[in-house]
Amino acid sequence: MLQDQKSKPSLYRPSLDGLRFFAFLLVFVHHLVPPDFAPLKLVSRFGWVGVDLFFTLSAFLLMLGLIERHNAYGFVSFKEFFLGRLLRIYPLMASATLIFVFFHGSSLNIRIAIEQMVAQLAFVSNFYYFIDKGSYYNIAHLWSLSFEFQFYLVLPMIFLVYSRRGSTSFFMLLAAILGLGLIARGIAISAGVRHPVIYYTPLLRPESILIGLALAAASLNVRPILVSGVGLIACTLFLSGPNVNAPGSWNVILYPLTAVMSGATVWLSLHAAPLRAILSVRPLVRLGKISFGLYVFHLPIIYLLVGISGETPSGPRYVANFVIALFATIALAEISYRYFETPFLRMKDRKSKLITRPL
Repeated sequence: MLQDQKSKPSLYRPSLDGLRFFAFLLVFVHHLVPPDFAPLKLVSRFGWVGVDLFFTLSAFLLMLGLIERHNAYGFVSFKEFFLGRLLRIYPLMASATLIFVFFHGSSLNIRIAIEQMVAQLAFVSNFYYFIDKGSYYNIAHLWSLSFEFQFYLVLPMIFLVYSRRGSTSFFMLLAAILGLGLIARGIAISAGVRHPVIYYTPLLRPESILIGLALAAASLNVRPILVSGVGLIACTLFLSGPNVNAPGSWNVILYPLTAVMSGATVWLSLHAAPLRAILSVRPLVRLGKISFGLYVFHLPIIYLLVGISGETPSGPRYVANFVIALFATIALAEISYRYFETPFLRMKDRKSKLITRPL
């Protein structure tokens, strides 16, 4: 078995694991809202971009994996692709959903509890938000897993264009999807559709996923300083405008800026030597490996500490909550990764022709 694993092409990029941890930290600070005077307030306000960074990373790695499988073996098994995605996501997502709903069920109407559980397990929880947002509480953040899985459903078709028609047709398809998304978002905004409907709908905001796909298929021979400049300009424009929940035409511009920032960050994590070295430090890599568990567990732990009132704690209390919640989340994610997720990951790698990460 060890020899079989060593003979498989490797997709693993340690710096991207380090980057995953910082994507999680953005989301963590976004949900554990600091006091108004805290330096973290800006990070908390815009920390939702960590989810978009996850989207870009996921799209980049999945597309790169399909390309490398195709180059190595001459074909791609989409059965293997979907099985691998389910083995990675579904066991922890389903278990956590059942546990969270059970423990939180005393404060939920049984019908709502069943609805939200079924929506999550069927990967449509992002659409269920349109019906009932307030009842989700400690599994609210798992909407992004439904968003990603809906992207997985169309990725094989997108890849077929790349493998059969070539990169030119592939990039034309991405441009068409981008144009369709911009038009659909513009129409939705004009019709009065507001946050979070746009935020939770893949077609209305595909930019962060599209840039991940483009980066995987493109050979960008550019200097890191140029990519850094583009990312910095996008970040400056992003911070100068309203936030994601503000109504109006800014939402047309907001998501492309978010995608450019995410894409630049992923590219620099791979090609800018100083950043790559920092993100490849072993503790960060380990934290990145357990980032799925970190993401799943952090919100219930935050709610356990501070409740769901939305009340912002004082400075000292916030620091205590931050440290306790972060370390509790890391501990629980580490236990989950070692004793629950790893058997499924081994099963996934046994059925895969490509090593995605060392266990």
